[in-house]
Amino acid sequence: MNTLSLLPVPIGASCRLTAVKAVVFAMAILPCLSAQAQTQAGQSPPAVVKVATVKQGRVAPTAAMPGEISARYHLAVKAEASGTVARLVELGAAVKAGEMVAELVDPVYALRLRELQQDVASAAARVRFLQAESRRLASLQKQKLASPREVEQNRSDLAQAQSQQQGAAARLRQLQQTVKRLQLQAPFAAYVTEHVAQPGEYVRAGDPVLRLISRQRRVRVSVPVTARAFVKEGQHWKVLLTDDGIPEQAQSVEAPVTTIVPSASNPSHQIQVLLDWPMEETVPGLDGQPVTVFYPSGHPTDVTLVPRDALVLRQGAAYVYRLREGHAEKLAVKPGFGQGDWIAVTLTDAGAVPLQPGDQVVVRGNERLRSGQSVRVIQTLAPAAEKTE
Repeated sequence: MNTLSLLPVPIGASCRLTAVKAVVFAMAILPCLSAQAQTQAGQSPPAVVKVATVKQGRVAPTAAMPGEISARYHLAVKAEASGTVARLVELGAAVKAGEMVAELVDPVYALRLRELQQDVASAAARVRFLQAESRRLASLQKQKLASPREVEQNRSDLAQAQSQQQGAAARLRQLQQTVKRLQLQAPFAAYVTEHVAQPGEYVRAGDPVLRLISRQRRVRVSVPVTARAFVKEGQHWKVLLTDDGIPEQAQSVEAPVTTIVPSASNPSHQIQVLLDWPMEETVPGLDGQPVTVFYPSGHPTDVTLVPRDALVLRQGAAYVYRLREGHAEKLAVKPGFGQGDWIAVTLTDAGAVPLQPGDQVVVRGNERLRSGQSVRVIQTLAPAAEKTE
């Protein structure tokens, strides 16, 4: 037994405590009594909903065509000099522009390099000797102790030695460039996709060593030539990845149109359109991966737009619930073409008041609504929130 219950309580305090308990109890059961009263009167409690605002916009109709993601460049890196493969970058590695991707070695080049360095040193020593001899002969000639023939012979020998020195230096630089080319570099940011040659294998100049694809990607799609009037560079098209393993929120990407190939001479009479694809590693998309591209198929028109979440699809029909005087009004509509999170709708109820910009439609809690049911709005979504909800 609780010892506190045995303590004497003043009569006034006990009355106040009882009154407080009665008030708390009344507040707790009041909502239940209200809901019970509404139910007994044949009324349902208000449905809790979120709403968004209808807007007017110019939207072009779109059509879908299959396309694919492809690397901008595919390159076979070839040996520029003969040698043995000593090192290769791992398959799948991401490399930067100018980074070494393969290294070749050849002992013959090392021996030839040492030989040419000796030739350069010997030619330089010969030039220094003849320059010193030239100064000595010039001094003797002033004293008339050297003949003009000796002076001219020295000048000729010095010019020949200097020419030989320049030739040896040029051959040395040429070999140094050849040795430098034994290190193969990536000409652009790329991924290593294939090792054509293996470490320890001897390759000749011109033989492929490995293959690269650029990290910069793009989307290729062919659209009917009839859509040429609606396709413009700089437009942003919706591209949908067809891989079901990627979450829904990561499947759609807005890609800009960069190139329209002005030719429809192929058998299908379609024009090829190229779109840029983001280089970020967080954006999915592999070389050769299929995608679905939505392109404009007509001129933009003024339409009534509602958020896609406002549509309720039941038994092959589409409805939206408009908020009017605290009640939900059910309207039959015909969905049209979409624009991001918005979709054009046309009212099919002949006797209903048309949807107008500024009307509020239910976007959350509309699955179980009934026409004429009272609603309680807990949030009106702003345009930015509508996109992220």
